[in-house]
Amino acid sequence: MNGVLNTGLSFGQFILSVLVLFFGVIAIKVTFNFDLNKYLERRDKRLDLKLKNSCTHMQMELLGRDRDNKAQYRFQSLFESPSGTLQWQCQRCGLIRNHDNDYEKRAEYYAQNPDEYIKMHNKFQRLLKKHGAA
Repeated sequence: MNGVLNTGLSFGQFILSVLVLFFGVIAIKVTFNFDLNKYLERRDKRLDLKLKNSCTHMQMELLGRDRDNKAQYRFQSLFESPSGTLQWQCQRCGLIRNHDNDYEKRAEYYAQNPDEYIKMHNKFQRLLKKHGAA
């Protein structure tokens, strides 16, 4: 006879190898436990943060062209303060802030660099598509 189940192993060696295999599978199961729901929650939180960081928090409208045929833009803040609160919330991305005092600086920057506004807006749109909101 060639040992247990024709493996060439003695009974003790066979039991030991089964136990090692059993505990090895349990150790791998415990070590590499992957929770898909937690992963999706972390991904959604990360994408929400990226969305809020890439949002311009304002809307650009083309007013027309001046004498030099240069485009004139108007910017409108998307922050609104819900009644009864002192905080401001962006209508586009949902960011909540305690103040909206840097709107003029950002609007002036984007008025001088409309390409930057368009670039940030396109980045925001791509992230919306990635997030599944657009």
